Amino acid sequence: MSINDTRIITSECVSRGHPDKIADQISDAILDKHLEADPNAKVACETLISPNLIVVAGEVTSSAEVIIEPIIKNVLKDIGYNKECGFDVDTCKIILNINAQSKEINHAVTQGLDDVVLGAGDQGLMFGCATSETPSFMPVPIFLARSITDHLDAARVSGSLPFLRPDAKSQVSLVKSSEGKALGVDTIVVSTQHSESISVYDVRTKVREYIADTLSASIPGNLSGLLANAKYMINPAGAWTIGGPAADTGLTGRKIVVDNYGADCEIGGGAFSGKDPSKVDRSAAYAARYLAKNIVASKIADKAKVHLAYVIGEPYPVSMSIDTMGTSKLKVSDYELSMIISEMFPMSLENIIKSFSLASPIYLPTARDGHFGVSPYRHKGISFYTWEETSDADRMAQLL
Repeated sequence: MSINDTRIITSECVSRGHPDKIADQISDAILDKHLEADPNAKVACETLISPNLIVVAGEVTSSAEVIIEPIIKNVLKDIGYNKECGFDVDTCKIILNINAQSKEINHAVTQGLDDVVLGAGDQGLMFGCATSETPSFMPVPIFLARSITDHLDAARVSGSLPFLRPDAKSQVSLVKSSEGKALGVDTIVVSTQHSESISVYDVRTKVREYIADTLSASIPGNLSGLLANAKYMINPAGAWTIGGPAADTGLTGRKIVVDNYGADCEIGGGAFSGKDPSKVDRSAAYAARYLAKNIVASKIADKAKVHLAYVIGEPYPVSMSIDTMGTSKLKVSDYELSMIISEMFPMSLENIIKSFSLASPIYLPTARDGHFGVSPYRHKGISFYTWEETSDADRMAQLL
């Protein structure tokens, strides 16, 4: 195979202490508190965080009265921000500007254009993606990039690398064949905030060793060979002692590609965090992931992308298409498969919310740990990441 038969795909991820991810977590924590008290709450919450300032604005219509400032402070303290990290949550200025949802939008959502009970909160397009290449059914570059930031967060919290601070980023460049097969990792980039007590040389040495060891030990054997010739770039800009919101402004929804599938899949027009499930930007994206993952888990295809589009006030999508990228094992076309799947799984907003229990306070973990590729679990009687289940894979397999 010549070099002309290959290409490099790069995806990135950020830690939970990155300013944009802090903003996402604050918005979703506020959403969760409203849903905890009022499952029918309509929430669109945006957060801006910068040196010594946090601004939360948005539209909320709810029977619950939620005190927001303690939520904000708890999120930052849980991440690990304090005076030592350059951002004092107890002294920073907090500005709130929360208003009621527009009556016209609320009518369209709750009544629909044809007096249907629940219509989409806005127009938009959503994508779901899955591949058999990784155990989480996520594309390899974003799978590896997220593994790195997860390991960094774990090392910081556990004290394995005590010099680490909350802000960090990773980036993985993967060489692929013209057929899309992963051939090897070309470059791994890690930039992490650290204490002033350690030299850049030691940061680079210790972080490189830790990431190389933990990746090799934690990823499946079929992927470990991809790391053999990887080049590591650790803190390529040098020392990074001032990070997080003390150094950079964060905004809700700015890491939209990180929140999806990296460079391996198209993304819709809307972000996720801070939005209740009537916003199809979020709920329909989760449903699209469920369909794509179950298609691959059923083994009727090795890869799948599901594309949905909605109109404000309408309960059902105006379009749905499936692309198996030439990996389908069925005799029917992808168009015909789309028709079959749409019959099997009604994609009305009401059905999506009920099927995946999206009216529950489940969203802070998605902003913290990722929206896709996380194993479903239950905590205190609540189901999280239900859209990551493969409950319908056996039913789909009957199409073979």
